[in-house]
Amino acid sequence: MKRKGDKLVAIHSMFGLGYAAINSILAPPQVPESSWTTMNARTLAQYYHDIFGKLPVERVYIRSYVDLKISLIFQALQEMKIDIHKYQLLFNNDITEELAPVWKVLESRSWISIDKNFIRIKPKHYLDIPFVQALIATKRNQEIRRKNSDAKSTIRVELER
Repeated sequence: MKRKGDKLVAIHSMFGLGYAAINSILAPPQVPESSWTTMNARTLAQYYHDIFGKLPVERVYIRSYVDLKISLIFQALQEMKIDIHKYQLLFNNDITEELAPVWKVLESRSWISIDKNFIRIKPKHYLDIPFVQALIATKRNQEIRRKNSDAKSTIRVELER
């Protein structure tokens, strides 16, 4: 987390150079939709073509408030634990309640343990973190797919006119 005085100005920044590089800024939750990720051109030819006239960015994704939450949870899972207090501080929300159905399933299968400070992945399940992430992101993935499907339908209707 980056601070300017007592104000939180960024949660995470990552900059990549070169073709297919990923760039990411995760802004504070109080500044909705100021978080984004870009991917540079995926081929050397396109990268070199773009770099001399513009930024070689192939794709941009602007994160919603929900996307920001999921991103931070995913990053925390790289450490095999989620800090409950940090999440509360950032989002003014109790992650144990917010994702209670997910934690209930994982706890019933002995994949995680929860105490007053952390949600921890048990060592036996470190390699199962992608499955945990999929469970956490299921609802958001469905929303994005539905939104993209609706957008494609709109484009088809407009093209047919």
